[in-house]
Amino acid sequence: MLKAHISFITKGAPPKIHSLLTLLDLSSLESTSEQRAILGEMNEFCIEGRYESPEQFQDLDYPRAMHYIGRTERALTWLREKLPIA
Repeated sequence: MLKAHISFITKGAPPKIHSLLTLLDLSSLESTSEQRAILGEMNEFCIEGRYESPEQFQDLDYPRAMHYIGRTERALTWLREKLPIA
């Protein structure tokens, strides 16, 4: 979603990076501290899930997972609403 925002404003390909906070900064979207915090949490899972072992997620129980899923859904809703194309 963030790369779609970047592509829209630059009319080009987005950068080949995975840091959600860096992508947010490049997107020129105004964000609240809560939205940045959510993306920071998501970024942590993205990076760790990509490069580390599955043992790191052993402490992720159902209530905590649902908490993160809810926060992720809020972030996606916000990004969809800000995307200037349908």
